[in-house]
Amino acid sequence: MQQINLLPPEIVLARREKALRSRMLTLSIIAAIVFFFGIGTFWFLTRQTLKQVEVVRQVREVVAREAALYETVQQLQEQVDKRSELLQRALGKEINWRRLLVLLSEQIPANVWLTEIQIVFNGKGTVMTVRGMAANHPATAAWAAALQEAEEIAAVQINFSAEEMMSTGENEEIKLVRFEILAYVAEKTAKEQQQR
Repeated sequence: MQQINLLPPEIVLARREKALRSRMLTLSIIAAIVFFFGIGTFWFLTRQTLKQVEVVRQVREVVAREAALYETVQQLQEQVDKRSELLQRALGKEINWRRLLVLLSEQIPANVWLTEIQIVFNGKGTVMTVRGMAANHPATAAWAAALQEAEEIAAVQINFSAEEMMSTGENEEIKLVRFEILAYVAEKTAKEQQQR
């Protein structure tokens, strides 16, 4: 079937123009709505991003303040560590005193008498100075050699050994040898003994 339009051509043209204007207006309204929706969405996302940037900036400021606090704590900790190390060096290594005194008592001969024992940490090691009296020079030398054989003691040397006349209290004088022996206490062995 074929449709025949009986309207005059001017009216048909006017209707087509009206329909075209109506479509153009509808498309313009839709484009405007899409444009405003896009602008609104962009504005909303921009606001959200700015809020997140502000939160991140505030967090960075807080972290920077806390880091500054921790930096002073870290500097204080470094100072404490340095001072602890200096104190440890000044105090020297721990020595097993009981073991050292037992060792000295086991090594000392019957003809040697101790008058003083001094132990000092000199920065390089623990130095033991032993002063006393002996019946003769060979007794002093024998005791120094016996000390040298002990694991806990190293670098034994006799600083001096001199004969003196001593009174016995019964109007009698005997000849004795005053001595001074210097030795290093072996720190490794002292530590091993403490662990046992």
